[in-house]
Amino acid sequence: DPSSHRFGVVARHADAGGVSKCLDPDTDALAPAAKVIPRRVAAARMFSTDQVGKPRALGLAAYKRAPPDSFGRPPASGDTWGAAECLRGDFTEEEMMPDADLGKATRPGFRNTTTDPDRVFGIPSLRTDVPPRNFSIAEPQNFGQDAPLKSLVNPSRFMTRGVDHSDFAKKREVAELRELFDSIGYSYLSPGAFAAIYQRAAERYDVTEPGSVSAEEFKRALADYLEVVEDTGEEPEWCRAGAGAAAAEAE
Repeated sequence: DPSSHRFGVVARHADAGGVSKCLDPDTDALAPAAKVIPRRVAAARMFSTDQVGKPRALGLAAYKRAPPDSFGRPPASGDTWGAAECLRGDFTEEEMMPDADLGKATRPGFRNTTTDPDRVFGIPSLRTDVPPRNFSIAEPQNFGQDAPLKSLVNPSRFMTRGVDHSDFAKKREVAELRELFDSIGYSYLSPGAFAAIYQRAAERYDVTEPGSVSAEEFKRALADYLEVVEDTGEEPEWCRAGAGAAAAEAE
């Protein structure tokens, strides 16, 4: 009979029950016995403890109203503003128009605006427009004795080696400049060409005081010399004239 016939061997022991007894803790002798407590205690425990998937308050558990319902106390009736009026506002058309002085200074004495697109506003980081108040090393304002802001934000490769911008503008002697530029690869310059470049740096560029030459001035004059040599293959006219004058003085 398919409705009653079962395949397999019947268990020989009397303690039958199988999986159902394993899932029933009441039949487990090792499981602690259930404690019978008053119903009021159980209700209080359910109210004061969290239940998975259920609210703690019994009053909210019995609330089955539609979702569009709103909670809270309604605002007072009359002309009292509510939350909606605070969000939307109640302005007239005149009040919603842009202000007449929009984009202009409202402080007296500051209405004279400029139309010059090249005008720079603000205080410069390097105050060369005013004399220094004092010469203290603790002065936080830069009056030209320190590096400008550009050098601080984007320092050159020389500053990483401890060479400041003022070192290039420092007055140098001829022998010192000769030793400096010989060490960086310009030892092939003849004494006459070197003297002509030195004279051009002293007359044409004014990084330092007139008549003196710094490394920056000599570098600019040397760039003029190398540019003419690269373009024409010959020394510039001012270099030949300066070399001849230097040779005449030497004689």
